[in-house]
Amino acid sequence: MKNIAALLIFVLFISCEKEDFPRKKELIGTWIEETSNQNKAKLKFTDEYLYIIRNNSIDTFNYYLDNEREALKLFFKNNLSAGESSHNILFNKRQNELSITSIIPSTDDSYRKFEKD
Repeated sequence: MKNIAALLIFVLFISCEKEDFPRKKELIGTWIEETSNQNKAKLKFTDEYLYIIRNNSIDTFNYYLDNEREALKLFFKNNLSAGESSHNILFNKRQNELSITSIIPSTDDSYRKFEKD
């Protein structure tokens, strides 16, 4: 019986570490990039807009969450005809951490991690 209880506790612990697709209300707020770089990017999600703040510049996007593809979709706020970009996004509730692909231009498509401010 102790083995079953220990197994249940272990499964519960593992499930808490899991990264999931976020809900919009979990995104709202300011997120700071987890990096050793001095110029950390900041993401600020509101109900309607995403502000990406880095190197003394601010880019403003309309956004929505594509639940079917588990992606964050972005459109430039003042230039919707420029098209959309799609970014894989995961949320770790336990660590209050976002992981997003290609949200900031770089040489690879790796995930960038952000911590809630």
